[in-house]
Amino acid sequence: MTIDVISLTGGQFSLLTSEQIDKVRSAQQKKDELEAKEAEEKRKLKYAAVRAGNYRSAAYEKAVEEIGAKYEEKIGVVREGLLFYLQYSARAEETGGTSAEYADYSLSPTDRVTAVKTYYETKYNTAKARFDAFKADTTAPVYLGEYYAGVYDYFANS
Repeated sequence: MTIDVISLTGGQFSLLTSEQIDKVRSAQQKKDELEAKEAEEKRKLKYAAVRAGNYRSAAYEKAVEEIGAKYEEKIGVVREGLLFYLQYSARAEETGGTSAEYADYSLSPTDRVTAVKTYYETKYNTAKARFDAFKADTTAPVYLGEYYAGVYDYFANS
């Protein structure tokens, strides 16, 4: 699949999360479907114009331009929606830090959970202090990803 719904360099594409890549693929599929519908609509118009004997007329050319503009607008909506999503999803991650004493991005997700739990359990003596510090941590949501909620519950209930 060629990604041309938006322009991304290889470096930019490699920085996307799997969820963002799925959204890009989905938008690309929508764009491809719209382009196929546009081509089919233009093909039908062409055959109708040939049958009617006005294939080379200004009316036919105008109708083709209108179809192109209609689908370009729809593709633009898909493109803008994708760009908004990518900007919004990137902004959520930018609000959190990317470095903390426990942050080692080479660890597996389960090892990251263990590292965070160990860090807070050794640094803070009481459960309330651990939970309060964990809630205030801006790196943990980015670092733990989908496992953040489980660790949050762990500290909330301990």
